[in-house]
Amino acid sequence: MSMNFRASTLAFASALLFGASAHAMEGDAYIFGSSIPSSINALHLNDTQVVQVTNSGWYREDAWHIPSNENYIAGYCANCGGYLYNNFFVFDISGVTVPVTSATLTLDSFDVTAPLQYTLVDYTGNVDTLLNSSSDAGIYADLGTGVTYGGDLVSTSYTTKSFALNGAFLTNLNAAIAAGQTRFVVGGTTAPVPEAGTLAYLALGLSFGAIMVRRRAA
Repeated sequence: MSMNFRASTLAFASALLFGASAHAMEGDAYIFGSSIPSSINALHLNDTQVVQVTNSGWYREDAWHIPSNENYIAGYCANCGGYLYNNFFVFDISGVTVPVTSATLTLDSFDVTAPLQYTLVDYTGNVDTLLNSSSDAGIYADLGTGVTYGGDLVSTSYTTKSFALNGAFLTNLNAAIAAGQTRFVVGGTTAPVPEAGTLAYLALGLSFGAIMVRRRAA
């Protein structure tokens, strides 16, 4: 490995470690840039119990992961090599008792370069592997697919946001607690938000299609 490659790799890793959006570029479309562990990040269960995030991080679409980096960027980062990122949060549930009947996840925004739809999903793999692997394409995919726990639009204007978690989350969390598991993982992925013009054209197309169907039926 050349010294130049090593230097560029270290520089890139440092940029991610200390803040992906320090020099945001045109084309960046990510949320939670420059993020670090925050006391704001927590599950709120049954409106009475707060469970803090114990670990967070990201996996890149080429499978790369830095185990020591708790930055939880999600989306597309042009300034980080031009890759998509999925993120994750780990919670210590050893002190949580069933039944959990309501839950929200609150996250500190840090930097948001574009409004994105953020979707929270289940994680089906091993937690130790998630935290310690430096490369795993399966984990990147797992953090972006599967059972949906909730989600919402994340805009450039918000500072903290709470995501309501649905019945699928409650079912899986209660099952994990009942089974004696001590850690629970939530993954996250993003999708672009259609511009108003795109939505208008889509609505127009659907309306035209409906008219044509009615004419043919007549």
